[in-house]
Amino acid sequence: MTDGSFTINNRFRVIPSLNLVLDTESGQERRLEPRLMQLLCILSANEGKLVTREELAKEIWQGYGGADEGLNQAVSFLRKALHDSGRVLIETVPKKGYILHGSIAQAGDLPEETEAAYGKGKYRRWVMIACAVVLVIAVALLSKSMPPGFTAAAPDGKTPPQEPALSVETAFPDLSASGKETYLNTIETIGSDGTRYRLFMEGDRRPEFYVNDSLAQDTALERYSLLISSLKRQLWERREKPGH
Repeated sequence: MTDGSFTINNRFRVIPSLNLVLDTESGQERRLEPRLMQLLCILSANEGKLVTREELAKEIWQGYGGADEGLNQAVSFLRKALHDSGRVLIETVPKKGYILHGSIAQAGDLPEETEAAYGKGKYRRWVMIACAVVLVIAVALLSKSMPPGFTAAAPDGKTPPQEPALSVETAFPDLSASGKETYLNTIETIGSDGTRYRLFMEGDRRPEFYVNDSLAQDTALERYSLLISSLKRQLWERREKPGH
């Protein structure tokens, strides 16, 4: 058993020579530390039988002083690897040892559906990876379509953070209604192409957004929603600073 591949419950394929456990349902691969693999092989070879803690400590840890704690940790790790949170597959016999309950099959005896399931699991994993790559590319292309100046440095040398798109209706009721542009109700930034953007917010009024000193129309605000959101946040942070 310890020399050849085998499966547990027609789901977990164990390959001792590679210290590898394959989940044929999900396609997940997990590499085990040699002592963990040795423990799994011994329990599997004695399926349905009690293997005492003394036997395991002597066989695997060979008299090492920390064998008792090492065995506890090893069993805990194996249960996680085999999705045995209910401790049904590996039973603990208090103060005595462990019993593995499961259907064990040699690699040569694997049913065809098990191999097929493993193949499907690996296929699903590669599909997920491919989807993730496509998503990253899509995000990169989308970022290029953002209005110029969104990541440009503001006059104070800081780069506005890229915040999620928010409604341009968001108001800051604490902004004073002075009727004049001040440090606390107006903020300006310049794009990499030289375009100037200015946001003016006063009281609960709808914010005014200017592009090169021209007031942007409602139909154009959606295009600049991310930039407007970032500028709003910076105005709010100014109000939160001590002394303001």
